[in-house]
This record gives sequence, C-alpha cells and structure tokens, in this order.
Amino acid sequence: MFHSLVKLSKAEIIKQSESLKSKREMKEKRKKQQDENVKKKEEKKGANKVKAAGDDDYVTDPGADD
Repeated sequence: MFHSLVKLSKAEIIKQSESLKSKREMKEKRKKQQDENVKKKEEKKGANKVKAAGDDDYVTDPGADD
C-alpha cells in the first residue's frame, strides 16, 4: 500500500491491516480444518476397504439351510 498516494488516517490504516490479518488467519484456519477433514475421510475410506476385504465374518452362508 502506497501511503503517499492513498490518503488514509492512522485509524483507517490500522483497521485495514487488522482486516487483512483477520482474513489471513481465517484462511489458515479453514485450510487446517480442510486438511483434517481430508485426512479423516482417507482414514475412513481405508477402514472401509479393509472391512470390505475381510467381509468373510460368516462361519456358514447365511442363506444356506443345514
């Protein structure tokens, strides 16, 4: 920001810089949350694959009559 070209009061400059800082912090927080959600989704997806592969929990076929 070129203060010589833009005439802002000190209060307006502080307000603007705080706004930018707030936006950066929010973006960082959202990115962190998104990364956590992706990680959880991948773990859940991996757990479902293991469960599907080991789906032979039945001793006998549930449809078979003995």
